[in-house]
Amino acid sequence: MDSAPHGYWDAVPVELNSLLISLHDCILGGDKPPRRTPKWRFKCAPDLAVEIQPKDYGYSLVLFEGRVLEGDDITVESFKARRADSRELKGMHFRILDGCDKGWLFEPRSRMANAHHLKARTVLALSEIFPGRMVLLSPSCLICGKGLSDPVSKARLIGPECAGRSSVVVSLRLMEIDEPRTQAAAAD
Repeated sequence: MDSAPHGYWDAVPVELNSLLISLHDCILGGDKPPRRTPKWRFKCAPDLAVEIQPKDYGYSLVLFEGRVLEGDDITVESFKARRADSRELKGMHFRILDGCDKGWLFEPRSRMANAHHLKARTVLALSEIFPGRMVLLSPSCLICGKGLSDPVSKARLIGPECAGRSSVVVSLRLMEIDEPRTQAAAAD
């Protein structure tokens, strides 16, 4: 028996911004489909982070799949950890669908305690992914997902190979390694 609150499993409209739309089209709109698509990990708030990955199944209306984590000290490793290793974090899997005449739709794929709260926070966070409000958790190319080491590539968040064949311009911030501790110290 499903004990999720009434309406939790219903898909709800989500307004995705032009950055996510541009990245999705750039990655999946080429002549040949990519072998893999990147996973973007955005820090949305001190206690909320979203991992989102563009998808193109060819037969499905799924545009993105993702996961959201809520809790303290979320890092890239938090998304890679096994569920048993991150019991202090709440999480939810989701999909973003092309609802055709309804626009883009957010659909939860798993539930947890206080599910409506996390669903609402995630929908709001996805609509706010734009320069100045979001930070990436790791220096990875937004187009191919490879790690970045060059300072110029880190600044534009697109690697040298992808920069030559992409017109996407991004100006997000990278989360500094010390940033969570600095925020915690400022709160004390």
